[in-house]
Amino acid sequence: MAFYTIEGIDGSGKSTLTETLKSQHKSVIVTQEPTHSAYGQRIRDNIARDTSDAMTNLFLFMSDRIYHINDTIRPIDTRGGTVISDRYTDSSRAYQSVELANSMHFDSPDEARAFIDNMVSPWEYVPDTTFYLDISVDTAMSRIDGKEKYEHRTFLTNVKQQYDIIAEASNHVITIDAERPPDAIAREVSEYIDGPR
Repeated sequence: MAFYTIEGIDGSGKSTLTETLKSQHKSVIVTQEPTHSAYGQRIRDNIARDTSDAMTNLFLFMSDRIYHINDTIRPIDTRGGTVISDRYTDSSRAYQSVELANSMHFDSPDEARAFIDNMVSPWEYVPDTTFYLDISVDTAMSRIDGKEKYEHRTFLTNVKQQYDIIAEASNHVITIDAERPPDAIAREVSEYIDGPR
């Protein structure tokens, strides 16, 4: 099995890349978080509102991820297949750490991220490779409508800082310059997935 994840702030082009990879790699299972489960739908409802509680959101994301692992990732692993997930645990490390710190549950995003790491470490499927689509917040803001809870400049600035820390500290994260055209990004990522020819 190969397990790839695609990460980045809102507007970084994750969904566009995922759809391109899906069309180019027919044998690969492409999935996403939040999933289409009841947990995932509740998450979507919550992030559409500014009033949802940060700790509640964290545990919903964890519940949805456990469902994702049990329903999709583990069965495909057993069959020796390949999975590409649009968002995974690093999204929680980046987004929920900032949300938890902003809501005063923790003193800092770093402290919240450590809490998340401890929570997921017993059961997380660690990806073989994570592609981090790195773009500026200015570019991201030009691509999104700002209607959802997380789509605000200050919040995304802090989330990007967390992603940068995660990418620097992790040996399975490959940083991709996502300021380029989508086809150039897809070609680079496909080269990693396809391996040497």
